[in-house]
Amino acid sequence: MKKVLYGMVILTLVLLDVLLITMIIEVKKGEVLTEQQVTVIEKPASSSSPEASKGNTTKDGGTQHDSTSTSPVDQKGQDESRTSDKNAGSDAKPPSSLTSSNARQTGTGSMKGVVTWQYNDDVGTKPDVGARVALIKWKPKQKYDDKIFGLTLASTDSLEKQGIYSAKADGYGNYILDNIPEGTYLCIIRSEKTMSDLTMEDETKNAIDELFAAETSENLKRHLMTKKHVLEIVEITEGEAFTYSHDFGYTYF
Repeated sequence: MKKVLYGMVILTLVLLDVLLITMIIEVKKGEVLTEQQVTVIEKPASSSSPEASKGNTTKDGGTQHDSTSTSPVDQKGQDESRTSDKNAGSDAKPPSSLTSSNARQTGTGSMKGVVTWQYNDDVGTKPDVGARVALIKWKPKQKYDDKIFGLTLASTDSLEKQGIYSAKADGYGNYILDNIPEGTYLCIIRSEKTMSDLTMEDETKNAIDELFAAETSENLKRHLMTKKHVLEIVEITEGEAFTYSHDFGYTYF
């Protein structure tokens, strides 16, 4: 009986050994298979093609080119690019279209002020509402010829192109002339509220004759003589606001 039990124990141990060995073999086969699959998957990624050899992808998705693999054509292009970058410094000339456009541009300034007059001793100073202010470009290439301007001191688009600008004093006596090309101008201010003695100084007449054609000059002189007026040479500077105010005092009549 003891022999039978002993034999069964030995048989059981043998069977357990066989089962354990079988399991170990299966595990080894699985590990080998896994290594083969990994090798198969990774192998194409490690292989290189002619296109792949030109550059390697960086972490940020860009391409890092190998300078030693640059073809003669690519090298020529890079050399030309470097030459172009070098010439793009301060010595480089802008396109001709920009050069001509900038050459035509002129700096502008402005002129502003207040025109007043004296109502009486009790009321005192009041705004000269409606007083006309005109700027005429000094020393034109040819004399201005506009008969209507001589009668009104009012400029038009065509006159502004020639260099004549005008404005009216508002209800407070304020006026402003914007976007005036820099330069020297004759400023004429004609009162609306005061009457003159119907005379004009010779210096004023000479200045008007120098700037305007004969008929326009005569119209302007007659127009100015009926009201008090003042003439002054002013300088308009780029980016600056020139202030010129005038009080005409009491009316003559």
